[in-house]
Amino acid sequence: MEQKVLLLIILPLPVFGFVYLYSQRRLFEINLPELSSWWESFLLGMLTILLLFQWYFIRTAIKDILNQDLSLEERMVAYGQKTLLRFWILFASAILSAAGLLLFDHAIFTVTFAITLVMLSIAKPSPHRVVRILKLKGEEKEAVMDLRRKG
Repeated sequence: MEQKVLLLIILPLPVFGFVYLYSQRRLFEINLPELSSWWESFLLGMLTILLLFQWYFIRTAIKDILNQDLSLEERMVAYGQKTLLRFWILFASAILSAAGLLLFDHAIFTVTFAITLVMLSIAKPSPHRVVRILKLKGEEKEAVMDLRRKG
């Protein structure tokens, strides 16, 4: 899972970097269609919904995991699946932010990308984060912390 999460964090960076540099210095021209401001508002609304949804989704998923009587392994698998889905949502947000900047050349899409990056860095799973979120204690906590020492 860690490799997939890292890929979902790293892949949008060069895409957005290219688009940002293109928006700042137009060394060449890309023939893009003229879109109405309605599409800009729609895309910004979608980005807002995605960012809010990923936060709500993970909170709900964690509550569901904690309310079930699952073994440590089952909780870790469930948390891993939900976290991976969250990172796919954030990946989509990053790519849509880049598309918005490319198509509309509006700084608000740079802000949405920055917010996405903050969410990506906050959400990155680590043993400490898993212990805190899943409220592990005793042997379960040590088992998860040992993953850090071994990995």
